[in-house]
This record gives sequence, C-alpha cells and structure tokens, in this order.
Amino acid sequence: MRVNGLYGHIRSNDARSLALFAGFVAAFHLLAMLALVVPLAMYDPDHGPLYGWTGYLVRWVPIVTVIGAILFAVQMAWQVRTVRRRTDFHFVDDQDEPRLCRIVEPLAIAAGLPTPYVGVIDSPALNAFACGLRRKDAVLVFTRGLIDALDDDERAAVAAHEIVHIVNGDIRLIAATNVCLDTLKLLQPRPGTQRLKRIQAA
Repeated sequence: MRVNGLYGHIRSNDARSLALFAGFVAAFHLLAMLALVVPLAMYDPDHGPLYGWTGYLVRWVPIVTVIGAILFAVQMAWQVRTVRRRTDFHFVDDQDEPRLCRIVEPLAIAAGLPTPYVGVIDSPALNAFACGLRRKDAVLVFTRGLIDALDDDERAAVAAHEIVHIVNGDIRLIAATNVCLDTLKLLQPRPGTQRLKRIQAA
C-alpha cells in the first residue's frame, strides 16, 4: 500500500488496525468453534459446526462475533495497563524526572499533542517506546539506562521519534497487533505435562 504524507500514513494505520480487528475476530471464531464443537455435537447437533453448518452460522456466528468485538475493545482499552504489567514501568512527573519532562512537554506541544504521560523502567537497557490507544492517553516510556546514558539533545531526539509514533497513530496499530498476537498464542498447541517433564529432564 502506497502512503503519501502524514494523513496518508494515519489512514494506512487505521486500515491496518481494522484488518487486525477482522483477523482477531476470525481467530476468536476459530477458538470458539474448537471449544463448542464437542458440546454442540452432544447437546445441539442441529446448530453444531460439524453437522449443522447453517444452524451454526445463524445462531452462533453473530453471538461469537459480538463477544469477540467486545473482547477486542476491552483489551485495546486496557493496553497501557497490560504494557505496564509486562514491562513494570512507573509513571513520573516534573518532581520525579524534571529534565526529562521538560524535554517531552515542548516537543508534544510543537506536534499539536496534549502532553503525554511519561513512564520509566528501572532497567540498564537503552530503550524507549510509546504506548496507548488515543493521543490524549498516550505514554512515553524510557528506560533508566537510556535516561542516564544520553544528554538532553539525544533524549529530545528519542522523545521526538516516539512522539511521531503517537501522531501517526502507530501506537494504536501496535496495540491491535499485540492483542492479535496474544490471541494467536492461544491457538498454539501446548506440550503435555509428560513432554514438559522430558524436556526439563533432558
């Protein structure tokens, strides 16, 4: 897909996010079908995926679609909370990180954004990322290693790069991607207990 200009990039990200939503719903349908195939075959074969495809499409596909859409929306809404749990970042303000916050605020204003929240991960790694769903609740996260290793100009360059991700809508696309990947993990076959014991003993 050819993208021209900022608005073209934003529209492209929105289209990709919608495609990921459709992929999530499709994967959720597959999970639901696998979970329902035995119960429906036993108690409601006329609406089961094995013997009653038409009945399944009429009765269960709309229900599963609505549940999948709600689940996707909830996971998207909780994206910052999920990222915070996985990376263990904590929010900071002008009192905690005055130099960092003084760098972020004018860059956000120049980009036409509300001042984003700032988070810090207590890790020596040099890394930074943006997360969130909407511009008004976006979070810029920096590792302690990056904050300590860079000077103010370098920190500003990193912050500006992450702010561009917010402006372009990249954070929404990344959030949708993470939700889909988490769902796809449920489709992966898991080794049995005996196999795990053999692997651990090897």
